[in-house]
Amino acid sequence: MTCRDAGEPQLMSIRAIIVRVIDDNDNAPRLDREVFPVDVHENNRVGDVLLAVNATDVDDRRNAALTFRLEPLDSPRSASDVVSIDQHSGVVTALTAFDFESRQTYSFLLTVSDGGLVSHSRVATVVLNVLDDNDEVPTFVRSSYVFHVPENRTPGSTVGRVRATDADLSGQHRAVFYSLEGHDSRAFRVAARTGELFVRAALDREEQPVWRFRARASNDPLFGARSSRGSVDVVVHVADVNDHFPVVRRPRRDNATFVVRQLLPVGHVVTRVEATDADDGQNARLSFAIINGGGDAVDGRRAGTSGRDEGPLFVIDEVSGDITTSRHIRRDDVGRYTLLVAVSDAGLPRRLTTTHVVVIVNVTGHYPPGQLAPPLQTADEDDEEAAKDLTLALIVGVCCVAVVVKLVVVAVFCVRHNVAVRLSSNVTQKVCSGDAETGAGNKTAATTASVWKRLHGHADHCDDVIPASCSVRHSPLSFLHTCQLHTVKISVYPRIFCGEFFSIF
Repeated sequence: MTCRDAGEPQLMSIRAIIVRVIDDNDNAPRLDREVFPVDVHENNRVGDVLLAVNATDVDDRRNAALTFRLEPLDSPRSASDVVSIDQHSGVVTALTAFDFESRQTYSFLLTVSDGGLVSHSRVATVVLNVLDDNDEVPTFVRSSYVFHVPENRTPGSTVGRVRATDADLSGQHRAVFYSLEGHDSRAFRVAARTGELFVRAALDREEQPVWRFRARASNDPLFGARSSRGSVDVVVHVADVNDHFPVVRRPRRDNATFVVRQLLPVGHVVTRVEATDADDGQNARLSFAIINGGGDAVDGRRAGTSGRDEGPLFVIDEVSGDITTSRHIRRDDVGRYTLLVAVSDAGLPRRLTTTHVVVIVNVTGHYPPGQLAPPLQTADEDDEEAAKDLTLALIVGVCCVAVVVKLVVVAVFCVRHNVAVRLSSNVTQKVCSGDAETGAGNKTAATTASVWKRLHGHADHCDDVIPASCSVRHSPLSFLHTCQLHTVKISVYPRIFCGEFFSIF
């Protein structure tokens, strides 16, 4: 302020006057926007800063001191359980890890107030959006899958469908792709997007009745090593189709003849037809029947020659396949019976196999009541027995012929050398050489030596006299055992003959 007077010279005085304007809280806080959208990924860390609110107030000092507050708008949960805001700085932080699958959006009311005596405030909305991450593993709706498919289905036929879901809600992470793993999965394929199972080739139950493998589901169509995936067990049972004929295992075609040698009673088992079927269940349940040939003999008389129609001689058990006699076998049943046996399964449609069984009734003995008959033999077994009997008979016959020949040779030998034996009480000996004055012992030795040389054909003993007390029996053997030369027994002949006899063997 300047003050002047009117004199000459003019005088003045200057003074500074300061006018202080006292602030009045006449302004409200200012926010740069009315809605604050905040995006946060799920599975965040607790304490992460979500938002820093920028607010101003043109007032001064206390009237410009701002405070911040958040209140939930659409949740029963308190804001303090989810997020927190610094009341002085306006920084919002997370108090929990958000889960997109549980909740995707949170809304809060933001209030900014100044510190005036008459406080002014400004409000805004904070919208917290939780972003989806691929944090869920695809899960199959079943713990395991079991399918049944008939065998021999054409390649490409549908087996069934596997299905998995992903808890991720976004379309990007919710898509599921399928694949198969395991050795048995080679026979199947799966649609990558739908999970439908198809057979690659016709399945054969007799080759493999059950297939086991695993189905996989992932969000990654390439099934990378880091991709999350789920898996489940899959079992495919191949249902049986009646595609096999019964196979007769016994009797074999080259050994289907059986011989009956006894008068067998009713119900006696002649043989059994054994068969198998590669199918399963009803398709493998076999039944047996004789189509024809059970009562007529081809090479003999008809079973019912008495005039009574007694039915077939042989019947078969439809379950066990035992061929039994339907009545007592009589001697007039001798003949050859050719039985045409049919073996059929119980499938739909039925499959049937036939075989021939030949029964030869050749009664050679009677079957005693109450006793077991000897086991029946097939024709081949009977031929083997006959061959053994023939071989034994030939051996015995050859031995007998050899013995007879030996006996004839000995008899001819004796006749050739004029061996005459007569039984007498007096013995007269004439010895060609030797001392007559020697004792009885020397005479015996000379006689024995003469006989021995005679057996060997020596002619220098032609004057020897054979005792008249020796007589020829019916055979050379008996002659050799009974002939005596007074006190000297001619025991040389038996020894020689026995040696020749046993040399046969």
